[in-house]
Amino acid sequence: MRRGAKPGKAKVKARLPVARKAPKKEASGRREIEKRLAESVEREKATGELLQEKTRALTEALEQQTATSEILHVISNSPTDVRSVLDAVAESAARLCDSLDSGIFRVDGNMVRLVAHKGPIPAAGRATPPDSPLVRGTVNGRAIMERRTIQVADLQAETQEFPEGSARARQIGWRTQLSVPLLREGTVIGVISLRRTAVRPFTDTQISLLQTFADQAVIAIENVRLFTELQASNRELTTALDQQTATSDILRVISQSQTDVQPVFDAIVASAVRLLRAYTGVLTRLEGDQIVLAALTSTDDAAAAAHRALFPRSRQSVGALAQAIRDRAPLNIGNAHTDPRISEAGRAFARIRGYQSQVVVPLLHSDAVVGTISLTRRERGGFTDDEIALLQTFADQAVIAIENARLFTELEGRNRDLTATSEILRVISSSPTDLQPVFDAILDKATGLCDANLGALGRYDGERYEHLAHRGASPEFQTYLFSGPRVPGGGRRHWAA
Repeated sequence: MRRGAKPGKAKVKARLPVARKAPKKEASGRREIEKRLAESVEREKATGELLQEKTRALTEALEQQTATSEILHVISNSPTDVRSVLDAVAESAARLCDSLDSGIFRVDGNMVRLVAHKGPIPAAGRATPPDSPLVRGTVNGRAIMERRTIQVADLQAETQEFPEGSARARQIGWRTQLSVPLLREGTVIGVISLRRTAVRPFTDTQISLLQTFADQAVIAIENVRLFTELQASNRELTTALDQQTATSDILRVISQSQTDVQPVFDAIVASAVRLLRAYTGVLTRLEGDQIVLAALTSTDDAAAAAHRALFPRSRQSVGALAQAIRDRAPLNIGNAHTDPRISEAGRAFARIRGYQSQVVVPLLHSDAVVGTISLTRRERGGFTDDEIALLQTFADQAVIAIENARLFTELEGRNRDLTATSEILRVISSSPTDLQPVFDAILDKATGLCDANLGALGRYDGERYEHLAHRGASPEFQTYLFSGPRVPGGGRRHWAA
């Protein structure tokens, strides 16, 4: 306020500018509010889009996790069935990667073989086989050979780079293809492939996801391989344990029946039938020119009687047993009803008894045939080399039993001889002037060792023959023996002549 101005007028002038500025402030406020509202809407829109993106990501992650869980479930429920697992992998890969078609292929030498598929594309090209040569001119072949992921946006147009694949794509009708190799410890064992009928390349996320499915396919294949190997190993261990147990049982019987081979033969045939899952078993021995029955297993008394009725038979006769003896080699019959090596009577017997397969292994001792062991099965097809080798082991055990009994019998005989000699020498030493106890001891041992019922011992001095001891003679015969010395050839018939 200027000096000397009137107070009333100064107040009026001070209010007028305020009244003129009011509309500008109101407009500015409205613009500020509108701006803030717009920013709020943008923030809410961005938040919504972000929420939608997160929801999509969570949904995709959940779908992937669900698919992985389902595949793992199939793997756990199908430890030896890789096909069902690969089918599940192919279906999940096509669905989650937004592909019309998916396939899983295995490398087999110079071929790529289809092992799982989901989608309609191959239906349009039935003339094209699911197996194809492993070449660089296909997307699958290139991915396998270069051990890397390969995507071709329009395969139909890539006539120079992928000639075989391009021709097939034009023939069947697909354009975009993505192939990921299946790697196991750096080695390519197959490939998983996605195809689209439109030119629409797969995203990086989808490529990464397909690589995950490739890993799952490898896990499934490796799991089946390891499980199968484990089963095979367990079977081998079980078989080895069964064989060892059977051998131990047979050796125990041998030790308990050192001179009686029949229990050993029975144990051998029973063990062979059980371990080789056979229908019947027969063990024979060769006595001179005759094949005689030594042991058998059968299903009933009538069958056993029918088998026994076939023996003895000549080693020159027709039939599998005689043939194996003459050839000194195993004989494996895949179909006993039609095999020309089986006689008509043998084929008829096989039909009646209900078996089709037969194997005969000769018992060999020092290159000489001493018998046979034979098994039959109801199923045709014969026996494998491993089974024949196992049966050969049982044949060897039978030979060991036969030889063991022979040696033990000989040893017993030698021991008896040595014992008898020792006892006679003891009597001689204890009776240096009395020969009668010695004669009695000699005659006792001679009749005993020779299993004789009657024995006599005499002395000839060059002119006369005099009886000195006897065993088992009747009183009348004793009177005759000791009636006095006799002159050989003197015209009188006597026992010693």
